[in-house]
Amino acid sequence: MKKTLSHFITSLILLFGINYYVHGITGSPSVCVGTTTTYTVEGSQAQTGFSWYVPPGITIVSGQGTRTITVNFPNATMGAYMSVTGNGISESLTINVYSIPSSYGPVSGRASICAGEPAVTYSIPSVNYASGYSWIVPNGATKVSQSGNQVTLSFSSAFTSGNLIGYAIVPACGTTPSTSLTISSSGPAPLPAGTITGNLTAAYGQTGVSYSVPTIANATEYVWSASNGATIATGQGTNNVTVNFPASFTSVTISVYGKKNLCTGESSFITVTPSNLPGAAGPISGTGGVCVGTSGTDITYSVAEIPNATSYAWTFTGGVTPVGNTQLRTITLHFPTGVT
Repeated sequence: MKKTLSHFITSLILLFGINYYVHGITGSPSVCVGTTTTYTVEGSQAQTGFSWYVPPGITIVSGQGTRTITVNFPNATMGAYMSVTGNGISESLTINVYSIPSSYGPVSGRASICAGEPAVTYSIPSVNYASGYSWIVPNGATKVSQSGNQVTLSFSSAFTSGNLIGYAIVPACGTTPSTSLTISSSGPAPLPAGTITGNLTAAYGQTGVSYSVPTIANATEYVWSASNGATIATGQGTNNVTVNFPASFTSVTISVYGKKNLCTGESSFITVTPSNLPGAAGPISGTGGVCVGTSGTDITYSVAEIPNATSYAWTFTGGVTPVGNTQLRTITLHFPTGVT
């Protein structure tokens, strides 16, 4: 009979007792808490004479001393170390025991939205060792983006109501119980605010200056603001207000937008400047030169009256010092000896 290579190898195995078995512990390294799983040691033909070790909190239900054991995992633990020795074998396996919560939720986020809103964010609780999170969105909503346990939705203009459902995915355990939120539309968001009408200039300290905006479609409330110390005196919430201006300002921005529940429209702005802002200063009159070596010279300078000015601010350099009041349109400067 002709001998093949395989017959030759088989003869060597039988003659010399070569161990051709795969070594290691077979069985799932990822299990769910509360489950029962079977593990087998490979690498020996022996069926008995093995000693298994499992850490506290894990129970060998049956099979201790044999090649195959049945193990129960009553507690969640990561990195549990299982080992077996005997018959010239020494093997180990690291096991992760996952768990899922018995109850889950809630979905966090707004239950009332405006039809047509482009980006509303929702979240569900984070779960230890979750491999992912999944969402089922209601009709009329679209998933814009998802990051971890958060999702951002956009809503169509036709959206009325529906349930947003979320759950976590845990290795070996499957999914958590689902949790949901009923989302309803309060109707379309307010349209952009129109042009604000009213004076574009105001006097310092002026009060009760009126401003208004045309009716904003879909708005149930109007939100006004004024900057730089100005205040909304009356009418907040309506499309007509009065504004009080501070004693001094360079400009004030007045804005308004429409609001309906938590939905807002685009704002409209105007800028108001002082009506009594001082005019430009004219040329300065006075001596332009001083005799070197003159001791204690005082020279007077002046400027023509500046419209709307209530005081004047002078600047000077070179070691000269003012004499008397420096906030009038006339100033006297003292030039000490040696000033050049």
